[in-house]
Amino acid sequence: MYFQAAYLKTIFSPSGLFGMMLALALVAVILIALLYRTRNPARHALPPGPKPLPLIGNITHLPPRNTPDHLHWLKLKDYGPLTSLRFLGITLIVIHDASMAVDLLDRMAGVASDRPQMVFAQDLCGMGRFLVLRNWDIKARRQRRFLNQQLGPSAVAAQYRRVQESEVHKLLLRILNEPERTMEHFKTFSTSVILKITYGYTVESARPDPLVRLIGQAQDNFSHVLDSPWWLVQVLPSLARLPSFLPGMAFKKTAQRYRSFIDAVIDVPYQFATRQMDKPASQPTYVSETLHQALQGAEFKSGYDLAYLESVVKESAAGIYGAGAETTPCNLTVFVLAMLQYPQVQQRAQEEIDRVVGPHRLPTADDQVSLPYTNALVKETLRWFPVIPSAAVHVTTSEIVYKGYLIPKGAYLLPMIWWFTHDPSVHRNPAEFDPERFLQPRHEPDPARVVFGYGRRKCPGIHLSQATLFLSVACILATCKITKALDSQGKELKAELKPRPGLVCHPEPFPYVISPRSPTHIHLIRKTAMEQTWHQSDAAEIEHSLAMRPI
Repeated sequence: MYFQAAYLKTIFSPSGLFGMMLALALVAVILIALLYRTRNPARHALPPGPKPLPLIGNITHLPPRNTPDHLHWLKLKDYGPLTSLRFLGITLIVIHDASMAVDLLDRMAGVASDRPQMVFAQDLCGMGRFLVLRNWDIKARRQRRFLNQQLGPSAVAAQYRRVQESEVHKLLLRILNEPERTMEHFKTFSTSVILKITYGYTVESARPDPLVRLIGQAQDNFSHVLDSPWWLVQVLPSLARLPSFLPGMAFKKTAQRYRSFIDAVIDVPYQFATRQMDKPASQPTYVSETLHQALQGAEFKSGYDLAYLESVVKESAAGIYGAGAETTPCNLTVFVLAMLQYPQVQQRAQEEIDRVVGPHRLPTADDQVSLPYTNALVKETLRWFPVIPSAAVHVTTSEIVYKGYLIPKGAYLLPMIWWFTHDPSVHRNPAEFDPERFLQPRHEPDPARVVFGYGRRKCPGIHLSQATLFLSVACILATCKITKALDSQGKELKAELKPRPGLVCHPEPFPYVISPRSPTHIHLIRKTAMEQTWHQSDAAEIEHSLAMRPI
């Protein structure tokens, strides 16, 4: 789950009573701004940008609904590498230069790691418990430290390799049995990996899983909060203190309902994971390892209470699913689309895998160093279509003067990931899917430097995510062929790259055919899948826990 700048367009859209209150707030903001300017004449100018209109500022320059944000922000690139917009007391700085993003978000992370204030989402609905939306306070730092310790170092992330390999082998069997549902299988695969690693939870495969359904509903609630323009309490936070029975206070009931889902998403799987720790055959999980480390740490021994440490652990755990469950299947969808459009790339990667791995086993993580072209193909998948093309907003906690420009305290910093990976001065022929760009002699920059975020907000599971993506792509290429679908006349159907608007930018659905490369590969898929331990689903235990909670 990521805060997108499209939210800015909806939250400040005037209508009815909201419009009247917005106008009053605008007048107040303007008066305050004029007073501030009189007493504090500006020493530096803001970065250039479109001219603001009286009262409403640059609201008309925010992304329209039903348009992918990054395509809209590209229009502002002509103003320069830094573009500023102002509205309702907010300064938004759009960053179109990768090196400047590093300067502002990495090197100045100490003053550029906060999140926008969202009263309804963060406070009333409880979504501020997730690290992705939490301001950079003490608890956020502890969450981040736990995540870095368990998921950050590649050597530590390798402890979960067995889970990744097992789930990839199951993914191949699902694709073999139901190839027309491959995109659904990608979601099941990603969910299974994350919930197994985080909680030791085995997902139900024969019917809808209760934990997946619960998390999905919480994510839908999150999207609804960001996409809806009518949260008046966002503009007038004092409304939160009024009694619920007053007219216009319906948002309180909505917030209470959404908060119950957030509480369940955080508490229920965590309680499941702690119960598993007492079983003799339990496997290490993020929760078990983090709890063990926290209880052995100096903080706990020096007086921190167990309830507080548990809250840090379980809130950090809940954020893992939201961060990766949607991006990995989206990346795999992009991979399939690229193979349809560039069959020569697919063929070359398969030739490399056949030469290095052979036909009698599947690729493993140990093969990655011996598969440079396949590894470059995975990098190109991340670059060609970054699934979070306009990254999460960073907020400054103090004033910055950068290259002669003023970036005020409280400014929103929005790095344009899509442009960073399609800048022709960095990537030659950026619209082309070309893995060779990452090989010698070209050796273009690794997209992982930008697509996983910046500074203290960088994805802590970057190594885990990259390992999962490489393993799944390599195994699919080793056993399957991806070809264009045909119409009733036998003509190939087009598979076009069309981004959809959303918190995570998915491609529009496209026709495809995925099938085993040969009878030998069918046997290999079935053989390796049979060798896996197919644990019974833990759905019944979760259903029992949910039945005890009012949601």
